[in-house]
Order: sequence, then structure tokens, then C-alpha cells
Amino acid sequence: MDKNFNSFGKNITFATFGGSHDEYIEARALGFPKGFKIDMQKLLAFMKRRAPGNAAFSTPRKEDDEPVFVSGVDGDLVTNGDEMIIRIYSKNMRSSAYKDVHDIPRPSHADYPAMVKYGENVDLRGGGHFSGRLTALFCAFGGICIQYLEKNGVSLFSHIYSVGNVNDIPFSLADVGEKEKSALSDKIFPTLDENAGEKMRELIASARAKGDSVGGILECAIIGLPVGLGEHMFASVEARISDMAFALPAVKGVEFGRGFESSRLFGSENNDPFVTDGKTVKTLTNNCGGILGGMTDGMPIVFRAAFKPTPSIAAEQDSVSLSKMENVKLSIVGRHDPCVVPRAAAALEGAAAIATLDLWLDEMNNDGGGMSVPLNASNGDHNESQGLSELRAAIDRCDRTIVEALKERMKAASGVAEYKKKNGLPVLDKKREEQLLEKIRLLAGDEYAEYFVEIYKAVLKTSKDFQKNKIDSES
Repeated sequence: MDKNFNSFGKNITFATFGGSHDEYIEARALGFPKGFKIDMQKLLAFMKRRAPGNAAFSTPRKEDDEPVFVSGVDGDLVTNGDEMIIRIYSKNMRSSAYKDVHDIPRPSHADYPAMVKYGENVDLRGGGHFSGRLTALFCAFGGICIQYLEKNGVSLFSHIYSVGNVNDIPFSLADVGEKEKSALSDKIFPTLDENAGEKMRELIASARAKGDSVGGILECAIIGLPVGLGEHMFASVEARISDMAFALPAVKGVEFGRGFESSRLFGSENNDPFVTDGKTVKTLTNNCGGILGGMTDGMPIVFRAAFKPTPSIAAEQDSVSLSKMENVKLSIVGRHDPCVVPRAAAALEGAAAIATLDLWLDEMNNDGGGMSVPLNASNGDHNESQGLSELRAAIDRCDRTIVEALKERMKAASGVAEYKKKNGLPVLDKKREEQLLEKIRLLAGDEYAEYFVEIYKAVLKTSKDFQKNKIDSES
């Protein structure tokens, strides 16, 4: 897929094609890691959260929204490194409801600027290329990205922060985690406070009964990211997540951490103090939303996206007849959401997951520190270099785990040295060493036993030297 002005991504190139009332809509993505097995049942469950016609607060238009893989995966749903093409077929369209949109543009829709830009034959049925229908593609590919991130220890989830003037319990910026994720898991109407959720549904039902609509805000959290993803200025974490969030048609604002509220604070109130437990560094608060200088700081990324009220409403509105150049009244017919926010939760998570994986792949596609290097342009070289980078990234993650474990081992060895000194015991305990090496041999298995035993001989020698130096220095 050629990268064009209307696609997203640095490491992953993602673009959507088709319109709301076409036979199908299509997502194309290049750069997804090779060799990942997709859990289809999990993907379908995720997409169902956005699919229309599944709840009283959504449009009655019913679509299955089942992804069909044209390329990019093998028969067992394992990604093969080729361009991933996903189609979603549409079955339940009523195009007659849009016969007048080329003459009378709908307020707060793309109708008028689209006709000026693309000509009067532009397809506006159901909103055409500008429709929220295309966010199903964000869920299809974004749901796969979520699965990949979860396999690498990164969780991403959201809740309805508000509908109109009704608010849910906000995330705790510094402490949001698996507890909230579990509480929101698979909810069609995701709120932490069930009473708030009920009031939101009542407000949506009231707006629908009046032929009106209502907007709201979604709050999204991303946890488990390492420190240092993202770049300063133009490739910042905020810029890349916002880029994808604003691709959702109804989004009108995005803020991170305390966002606009921070503009009313003093620096002493807004700054996030650093603290350490002797092993890791974090911040007491998380007003920055997990991002400093465009880079992740190890705290949860928390951001909010504001969604405008659905512009398609039955209540009478003012518009213009372009053929007569006269002011007219308009009542929109068709099937529309009285509030897009509940269904948009999955779409926002999908969009954020695509951006997050694109950030994650900065490290995989990095030749070893510093600024990320561009990928080779050809598909073959791209896949080979990405596969090598992915393996190296896996080794780097293992090395970090090993080093942290060795630090803990040396701390324990220090305690052993103090005990031996206090009780007059020798540093060398040959029987203990033999037992340890035999245990390592059994744990490693036949394939690795020889190598692991040699590694642990070096570890044990280092531990003995460390203990001896500690005892001698304190004598």
C-alpha cells in the first residue's frame, strides 16, 4: 500500500476505504508484526461493542460487522507480514433517506464542504466516506493491535466519562489499572458507577424522544508502557494518539492528564513529584497523563476525547436549498444514534491501540538507540528487518528482566554475607552450589542444560566474590 496524505502511521500504515452505503468498507494496514495469531472470538466480541443495532441507545440499523481478511493472514489467522486487507460487508442500507442531501446539506455534517471540494456527485449516502460507519474498521484492525499489545503486557481500556451533564467516576490518574479494566470488561455501556450509567441512558432516551441528540466524553487509559516511547515535537505521544482520535468523525477535543484544567493551576499544584522505592522511579501524581516532553514517563497514559452530539436529528433545523439558494427548514429522516458515545468507546480504544502499537514499533524498528530509522521501502526487506528487530526487541526485554532479577539476587547475597559473617561461616558452601547447579540443569532441560550450568557457574563465582569483598570490607 502506498502511503498517502490520508493515511496514518510511521511504522504501521493504516488507511480506510469505502462509504457507509457501499457493498463493503475496507481497511488496509502495512507493517503489523509477522507471526502473531489473531483470536477471532475475542476480536468479534470487541467489534460487537461498536456494532449498530445492539442496544436501545444506538441506531436501529443492524449490521453484523464481521471482518473478512482478504490478505495479511494465513488460514490459521496468523499474520504473515503482507499488507493486511480487512473488509466489512454492509447489508442493511436505506439510501432513499439521503436523496435530498445534495440540494439541502445537513447542518454539522460534511455534506456542503464535501460537495464544494469533490463535486456534486460525491457519495453522501449515510454520510459516505465521512460516516461513523467507517469506525468499524478502526475496531477491526485496532482490536488486533490491542491483542498484540496485551501479549506484550500493555492494557488499554476506556469508560464513559460523561454524557451531557451526567458524570461517571473519573479514573485515578496515578493509580488506574487492572481493577478498572476488569470492572469495565465487555460492557456495552461502560461506566464505573452503575447509577451514573442509568442516568446517562435516561438522558439519551429523553433526547431521542424530543427528536434531539446529546454528546459526551470518553476517558481512556493505557498502562504497561515502558519509559521513553515517543519523540519530542512532531512525533510526540500526544500528537500520534490525537491524530488517530481526531480521525473519528465526531471527536472535537482531546486532552491528556488534567488537560485544560491544568491551565488554571499553579506550577506547585500541577507538577508531578518524582519518588523512588530504591528500585523504580515514578511520580506521586500523574497530572501530565503519563507523558513528558512527548515521551512516556512510565505512568499510565490517561486521555479524554470529547464527542459532539449526533448532528442527524429529527427536530427541525435551518439549512439552505442550494438549487434555489433559499433558506429552508429541514427535518432529518433515517436511523441515527441519539448519542454516539457508548458505541464510540470501542472505536476510540481501537484508534488509540493503532497509535500505541505504532509507537511501540519505534523501538522494534530502531537499529540501537537514538532516533528511529526509516524502514526499507520494499516489502521483502521490510518484513525481514522487522522480524529481526522484533526478535532483538524480545531479547532486550528478556535482558531487562534478567538484570532486575540479578539485582535482587545480589541483594539477597548481601544478606547471606552478613549472616555468614555474624555466625563465622565460610563463604564457600560446596554442597549448596552442587544442589543449585543440579536444579538449574533440571529446570533448563536437555537442550539448554549445558549452557545454563556454565552461566550459573559464573553467577555463583560473582556472588562468592561479592560476599567475600563485603565481609572483608566490613572486617
